[in-house]
Amino acid sequence: SGISASTISRGRSSKLKIVYCSRSSSPTRKLKEENELLSRLEKVASSMNAELSIFEKGNNENAEEDVGADSSPLHFVKSTIELFSSADVVVGVHGASLANIVFSEVGTTVVEMGLEGLPQASHYRHLSQSLGLEHVDVFLMKDSRSLGATEVQLRLGGMNEVVGAVVEGLDNASKRRMMEQQHMDR
Repeated sequence: SGISASTISRGRSSKLKIVYCSRSSSPTRKLKEENELLSRLEKVASSMNAELSIFEKGNNENAEEDVGADSSPLHFVKSTIELFSSADVVVGVHGASLANIVFSEVGTTVVEMGLEGLPQASHYRHLSQSLGLEHVDVFLMKDSRSLGATEVQLRLGGMNEVVGAVVEGLDNASKRRMMEQQHMDR
């Protein structure tokens, strides 16, 4: 049996959700300030009654924390879909994990830390626009190795740009939820 629409939970919890796409085990584009950023995102999540989930390609233990959870590839796909479809904000350095925004709901904010001026690094912006997602570019410091850089670093002020975009995305999601609830109460 495969995954069907009915087996995937698209319901959002009462808490807002931030999904951070980590590249810590990737050979390229590891974010130098990842620990600091995660610390800042945890503080934002705590102050805004949100939860922070960390997604890492091939190791999505946060998507479902059942004891003895199925570790099959199909289970990984299902849990990835559930995670991204429940996200209010997705944050990550440009990379394949951001392709999972195809499962995100309209209005989700995508904060992409990417490379400025590279045509091959703009497809997540285009994907976001075509899916009705709010896309925010935060540019990294220039590196001659471009997409092949082992480690990347935010530009001066970039950390605050990311955190500000996450806060704004959570605020927008909260407002959207309130409007949806008012519409349902009518």
